[in-house]
Amino acid sequence: MINPGIINHTIPSKRGKNSRALEVSGMPKINEEEFNESLVQIPLLTEENYPEWVLRMKIYLRHCELLGICTTPPPHSPDADYKKKMYEAVNIITGRLSSSSFMEVIDTENEVNPYLMWQKINSHFGMKSAAIKAKVWLEFTRLPFDGDLKSFTNACRQSLREVHSVDPQIPLDVLVCCILGKIPKRYHHIVDPLIHDQWIMTSPYNTLARIEQFDPRQDPKSV
Repeated sequence: MINPGIINHTIPSKRGKNSRALEVSGMPKINEEEFNESLVQIPLLTEENYPEWVLRMKIYLRHCELLGICTTPPPHSPDADYKKKMYEAVNIITGRLSSSSFMEVIDTENEVNPYLMWQKINSHFGMKSAAIKAKVWLEFTRLPFDGDLKSFTNACRQSLREVHSVDPQIPLDVLVCCILGKIPKRYHHIVDPLIHDQWIMTSPYNTLARIEQFDPRQDPKSV
């Protein structure tokens, strides 16, 4: 029996194969292959990647027109269409939970209720995420400048990857200023030109690449 909420069509894909187009919960028809590829871009939820996970999941659910189902309490007596959307949201969310995360947040109370499930996930991992963010951020801000530009920039890159993994929304110019602030004043000939360069100030990785081009032993007048 064909589910009345799913309309199947056969269309040629870009890869020369047949693929289906889906119409889910009234949303526009999309290529099933693209639909699945977008979903697998969301990592399995762990304690460490919650900030990235919740942002990606919100984008995906919004695209599926299911985010409201997860952020709004369901009606007292939901109709069949609303229930179907609830089950779709539950299926999407639980499919991107690691085994340990699943056991921590899914129970008989929320297993069919995406609103309660979403609340539990955000409450449970949000508290842990705050502590993890603080730890990683402090490690980044305490990273010392050891006098060797190459080892310093390598250490910064590693720390930046950790920062982005727990909080991808930190403004890039803030990260740039933190990096430049680690360089001692005696190397002002390195820092001063960078703060006036828009290309540098909008990317910490551009900043690190530019720093590596300098020799701190250079005469400041020659820079």
